[in-house]
Amino acid sequence: MRLALYGIPVGIVAEAAFIEPNWIKVRKLNLAKEKPTHRIVHFTDLHHNGGRKFLQAAIRKINALSPDLVCFTGDIIEDAEFLPEALELFQTIKSPLYGVPGNHDYWANVDFAVVAKAFANTGGRWLMDESVSAAADRLWPDD
Repeated sequence: MRLALYGIPVGIVAEAAFIEPNWIKVRKLNLAKEKPTHRIVHFTDLHHNGGRKFLQAAIRKINALSPDLVCFTGDIIEDAEFLPEALELFQTIKSPLYGVPGNHDYWANVDFAVVAKAFANTGGRWLMDESVSAAADRLWPDD
């Protein structure tokens, strides 16, 4: 009983500290009854802290899916010193990249103008309290 009492919390902490931060999970969803005609990749909570190989692996997986667009929903980094490297690697995404900031991006005092330029270089956009029609000509078929 003591083993379970102490072992389970230790296992949870170990998983959160050592396994999950290095885990890339890919889940495919079909949102239409017919054969899908478009691909959207969503990724989030990167919390980049200098793990270049991990981010490169994630981007390789994103590019291998050949999406029409990529959505990033916050927390690029843990500390501002890692922003240039993260943005350099983000620009190797071969699809338009759209994103919004997360709480860690605010806490790190990220220069959102720099982020916006990097996202624009992919053909996408960094969104700050706004919305855009992304890839409408490719995602919405003419009826």
